[in-house]
Amino acid sequence: MCLFKGVNTLDKKILDPCCGSRMWHFNKNNPNVLFMDNRKLDTELCDGRKLIISPDICSDFTKMPFDNESFYLIVFDPPHLKYAGDTSFLAQKYGKLPKDWKPLISKGFSQLPPLIEVAACKSELHR
Repeated sequence: MCLFKGVNTLDKKILDPCCGSRMWHFNKNNPNVLFMDNRKLDTELCDGRKLIISPDICSDFTKMPFDNESFYLIVFDPPHLKYAGDTSFLAQKYGKLPKDWKPLISKGFSQLPPLIEVAACKSELHR
């Protein structure tokens, strides 16, 4: 069983390894989702809105600390901005890719397939 700061990963069957401020999610506190990011942030943007990045687990998506077949679904929305100022609104909100971004994204993608619980997917397809 994986435990991270009181987060029981066995109760979480959806992984968002690049959750950022959870913009992708309608329910930003979905108990089925394990929210992971490599940063934490609590700031005010230039237009006065709050930007909070508060993952359940602070970890790098290229070195995911999970057992194989841990999740039914993985939402992989890594940073995709190549050009943004380091402290800009866009970089803070969406993250920024490094200059050598292709190996980084490739390594992140390579982490995903072993984490999907294949048996669960097959049983759902046969219902």
